[in-house]
Amino acid sequence: MQTPLPDPPPSSAGSPPAMVDNSYNRKTGVADRPAEAAVWILNDASDRLTAQWINSDGTKPATTLAYLTTDRVMVLTGDIEALRATYSDGANQVRAVELRYQRRRIQSYEERVEYAAA
Repeated sequence: MQTPLPDPPPSSAGSPPAMVDNSYNRKTGVADRPAEAAVWILNDASDRLTAQWINSDGTKPATTLAYLTTDRVMVLTGDIEALRATYSDGANQVRAVELRYQRRRIQSYEERVEYAAA
């Protein structure tokens, strides 16, 4: 069982990464990797949930959400091929993934209660 990470310090969208405890550092034993808390963007037009990493110099690189099949973790990467070269092997595969949400119109109080309980 993994120890849950403490809540990261608050960060605002568009702010650069900070040196905080994070799952990558724990998994790899590398203690000098920064992390960000406010990276998610909800696009109402496309119903997609995407992420945007901000570099320490404020630039915004292409950011891909990836899933490591054996480790069963999702990570953000700026270079999916480099991530595959590092972590893919016969069993573990690195797959780019896309998150979408489905809108649901709730029309009655009973539906709200049922939806919240689901």
